[in-house]
Amino acid sequence: MKKFLKIFLVSAISVQFILFAGCGGSGTAGADEDVSDADVPDSGTTSGDDDISDTDEPDNEENPDHGDTDGEGIWQDPHTGLIWSEKYYLADTPTLESLTAFCEDLAEGGFGDWKMPTIDELRTLIRNCSNTEPYGICSISEENGSLEYEGDDMWICDCEWKDEWTQQVGKDEFIYDNGGYYSRLGDDQDVVLCSSSLNSYNSGLWCVGFDIAEIGVASPGKVNVVRCVGSYSRQKQCEGLPENAVWNVYSSIPQRWDGSSWQPGDAPSYNEEPSETECRFVCNQGYKWDGSKCNLQDIKAISRCSHGSPTPCYDSSSGLIWSAKAPDEMLFYDAIDYCDNLVEGGLGAWHLPTISELRTLIQNCRWTVTGGDCRITDDCLAAEDCEYRYSQCYNDCNDINSGVYVIYSKFGDEGDFLSSSKVTDYSEAVWGVGFDKAQVLIFGTNEIYDKGNARCVR
Repeated sequence: MKKFLKIFLVSAISVQFILFAGCGGSGTAGADEDVSDADVPDSGTTSGDDDISDTDEPDNEENPDHGDTDGEGIWQDPHTGLIWSEKYYLADTPTLESLTAFCEDLAEGGFGDWKMPTIDELRTLIRNCSNTEPYGICSISEENGSLEYEGDDMWICDCEWKDEWTQQVGKDEFIYDNGGYYSRLGDDQDVVLCSSSLNSYNSGLWCVGFDIAEIGVASPGKVNVVRCVGSYSRQKQCEGLPENAVWNVYSSIPQRWDGSSWQPGDAPSYNEEPSETECRFVCNQGYKWDGSKCNLQDIKAISRCSHGSPTPCYDSSSGLIWSAKAPDEMLFYDAIDYCDNLVEGGLGAWHLPTISELRTLIQNCRWTVTGGDCRITDDCLAAEDCEYRYSQCYNDCNDINSGVYVIYSKFGDEGDFLSSSKVTDYSEAVWGVGFDKAQVLIFGTNEIYDKGNARCVR
């Protein structure tokens, strides 16, 4: 499985006792003293087999915390509804990014919507320790916004060592074996599981060590085991809203996993009847659904063009409809193709504006506004005959505004914009407008340095 290996023989992870700063054993604080041996799950074999099956765990009647498995190791928590994957031991030194990616890419038991658990979700796996079980006195919780290491107060974030020491065969050494006492999944003292919740003090991960049910901070590189979490139910945000449409009341729907897919499906559909269980949309006012898109039916329904206005927009002074500015500068012929193929706001039939149309966007400059001194228009496109150099087309309008910052575009645009009008007495040249100074400019049609902005019109 990519870079990750599932192993079945695991040695004791002694480093867990130094991972959790301030999280040493705390005597008897918070431990439930009256838990009988019948409540402690049989640790089964010491092989580390992660399959939560009857051969490794006691029957559910004796251990009610354990739900049914599907034979692949998935366990559904009957109390929270969460589902948990098997444990996976990692071959490489992990990072938060690689742990997150591992869970997101995991496909176990036919389920593919896994994620790294939060610290609150991990705490639901703790048992027999009232300090660190959910809503225990240990305050570490992403849900409550309490993720900062609390120093001396961390003594309440663990429980006692169980008196379960086994002498190694032929040796004088003893090893600690709590038989999974603190884990609802039977994870023993060697297991440290980390969450996606970051300690707000040093960006370490909040983790749970099942040796003494401790909650502490570790760096991802110090932990080589992960359990992923998911749920058979979710609230799914609707996606794929068409242009000029809105969700019909509900923008998300509840879904359940049926063993192979999430149901009901979340494909968007046009429907004027609201639904809590389907992603339905309607067209904005003034638009009508034609089976594939919302088309503009009433020109009065779209916004009026102004600085910062949404597009498409209508310029009542010229009677033109304008698109958004193209995302990148481009050469002349690319700009022609861009506008010819544009569909925006359900509208097609756009074109790159002529020089007269482009000049309708100029404001605050008497030389180049429509009807100004500059003679370059759709009716006069020759630079020499139309006195381009002598009719104030190229003058800097900042000179007549006394250095005061002035916005020369109705949209607040800056930079140079292309028109579709060719300079009739120059080879391979077109007219355009520079909105920085409200100038009428000449662009080459093929030179890389003559790229310009484009805003389409209809």
